Amino acid sequence: MSPGLPDRFVQDVARRYGTPLYLYDVSNVRQQFLTTRRVLDQDYSIHYSLKANNSLAISVELARLGCRADVSSEGELLIASTAGFPPAGTIVTGPGKAPSLIRAAMEQGLDLMTVESLTEARRVDHEAQRLGCCQRVLLRINPARKPAGNGLAIATEITKFGVDEDQATDVMEHMRSLRNIRCVGIQIFSES
Repeated sequence: MSPGLPDRFVQDVARRYGTPLYLYDVSNVRQQFLTTRRVLDQDYSIHYSLKANNSLAISVELARLGCRADVSSEGELLIASTAGFPPAGTIVTGPGKAPSLIRAAMEQGLDLMTVESLTEARRVDHEAQRLGCCQRVLLRINPARKPAGNGLAIATEITKFGVDEDQATDVMEHMRSLRNIRCVGIQIFSES
């Protein structure tokens, strides 16, 4: 049944609460995180994407272990905050960020935000100006060439995710004129 939880326990819980249900072995999550952290250089930080699973119990444990968060909605931001992920280590990612998410992230002092377009960079700049701060951002770039054997298709050639590689230099130049954001790097996800 479950590699981490005893079969008897799983059966008892299923009888008590019914199915379908999700059971997570937090000790397994903890072990996987600690193993990953042990093999990485100390200059790395691990960010857990709440989009993958926004279980509060898992988030609390990962935050306790020193993991950082990657959020893409106000709900995920609330879970990250409740779980104890430090705002300074949290990244806001994803396309189509609602203005309320941008504002809430800045008000909580989140460290970094990806921007998917010049329009979104301007929105972030505007909100940062309104709040009297300077927001660090990453520009998401859509690579012109996808890796061979790319089996996952999240977007087509025309995509809403990121700036096309051939436009990235121009977009970054325009972003330099925005006074309330500072582009500190790029984000590339080759599968989109």
